[in-house]
Amino acid sequence: MRITTLKEFGPQLPIGMLEGTTLQKNFTLRPFKGWVDRSLGLWREANGDRYTSQQMAACMVGKLLSLLVEQAGKKAFALTKEKDSTPESELSLYQWNMCDVIYAYVYARKQALGNELRVPIGCTNPNCKYVDPSAVFDLDTLEVRSAENLDDTFAWVSLTSPIMARDGKTKISSIRVEPLKWTVMTQPGFIGGTNQHMDAVSLQSAAVAINKHEKSAVNGVEREGYPYTLVESEVDEITKRDYLIINERIGELSMGIDITTAIPCPKCGMVIINPLDWEYGNFFGSSFRAGI
Repeated sequence: MRITTLKEFGPQLPIGMLEGTTLQKNFTLRPFKGWVDRSLGLWREANGDRYTSQQMAACMVGKLLSLLVEQAGKKAFALTKEKDSTPESELSLYQWNMCDVIYAYVYARKQALGNELRVPIGCTNPNCKYVDPSAVFDLDTLEVRSAENLDDTFAWVSLTSPIMARDGKTKISSIRVEPLKWTVMTQPGFIGGTNQHMDAVSLQSAAVAINKHEKSAVNGVEREGYPYTLVESEVDEITKRDYLIINERIGELSMGIDITTAIPCPKCGMVIINPLDWEYGNFFGSSFRAGI
């Protein structure tokens, strides 16, 4: 795994698309012009009632990238005659790794509006309490963790308590974990869940999370040498201890861009850390500082 910054990493994806045994990482973006905002507005008007506000935020990211991405790896992303994204491009985008989508989104913002972001900060030092509603953060300084080869993208986790497969005969002793796909972001309850990796809502609903969220968190088990997807009845038998071990391993596999801002307080020097507000209206609107 390689660790660098947005500025150094440039227009490539942290994981990318698998072509044979090679990860294709390079991507190109179209210029952000007026027709992009028009297409986004029409899409939001047509789909606003279908999603919660949190789901809509994630869907806006997917829609924007389906409009802006011109090429990713060997795949070209076409537009319709009306300059709208095609269903094929949208579906393809939702199968990207989550970390690749977030990276491309942040890179698109940098390409469109520059690397400087206006963010509000408030120092939590009780002896300082400095506040600045328009501090400046440099997107180029964000840390990026990327895969150097295919082995960086998955891991096998041995279960401390093997479970019985649905055939009633085979014991499952290890599970392969992989990065989440972007499509999980549109699932109810995922955003803001109590566990950011395997369990989308809570430990009790982890089985549903694994199966309904494209089986991304637990993709298969080692059984007779071929891919094997867990069903809910099998996941139900995983112990809490193994849940936590699996979750920790998925966290260790986490790649992509660190979407937190770290700004030293101008008054006392304490580093103020906040999550990056990537909601479209802010990220591609109010966070922009004209004249820089």
